[in-house]
Amino acid sequence: MKMDWHISEWMAHAQKRQADLVNELGWTRRKASEVFNGLQPYKRETVNEIAEWLKIEPYELLMPPEEAIQLRHLRQAALAIAAQQSPLKPKKDKVPT
Repeated sequence: MKMDWHISEWMAHAQKRQADLVNELGWTRRKASEVFNGLQPYKRETVNEIAEWLKIEPYELLMPPEEAIQLRHLRQAALAIAAQQSPLKPKKDKVPT
């Protein structure tokens, strides 16, 4: 059964190899192979560990790198636009004296 996460694509993007899962994360070769090839269902701990290792957000493993990077750019552009807008100031109600 093929898993719906994109670990191999993210690893290629980060120029990481399956052997790096063993060498850098201390995984067994079997676990590295099963996760890399989508044979092991993902678990929260695994997703978080890989995301931290790849320096990405955990949810980004569920989408191809190109899509996640586009969403990052879109978010950055939206934040930049929002920062340029002057904040709306509430109107002060005039109280009759």
